[in-house]
Amino acid sequence: QEYFSDGMAEEIINSIDDLKDLHVAFELAMKLSNRHTFSVNALLWTYCLKGDYNTAHTLMKELKTRLEIEYAPCAIMAVSAAYLGNMDESISYLKTAFEDRDPMIILLKHAHWVPVRLRKDDRFNTIMDQIGFPKVTGET
Repeated sequence: QEYFSDGMAEEIINSIDDLKDLHVAFELAMKLSNRHTFSVNALLWTYCLKGDYNTAHTLMKELKTRLEIEYAPCAIMAVSAAYLGNMDESISYLKTAFEDRDPMIILLKHAHWVPVRLRKDDRFNTIMDQIGFPKVTGET
């Protein structure tokens, strides 16, 4: 299954040394934060970028279990699901984020860490349009 497009794989290969450092940083963040959901999500994304989907899926399972008893921003969970290639699940989290007025959702329209496949999903763009961002000159 292809998880990345638009030259992203090439960018990832070219920055593999940075990913090693990033992985170490997020592992440390997990320890220092007692596995805060932000650091778990960020580490999940890093594993996806490194191609270690088994570990990423394990982290997603942990996050889903924790979501039953503690708060985690559904907007960020949507990004994690998209990194794993689960677009229907990602959109479901986005809809929940929109309905719950999750403040993190406003970051997703322009954040560089949102996967291209999510940005290109018409359902994502529909939700972003529902937020009511002002139109930027040249934007359709």
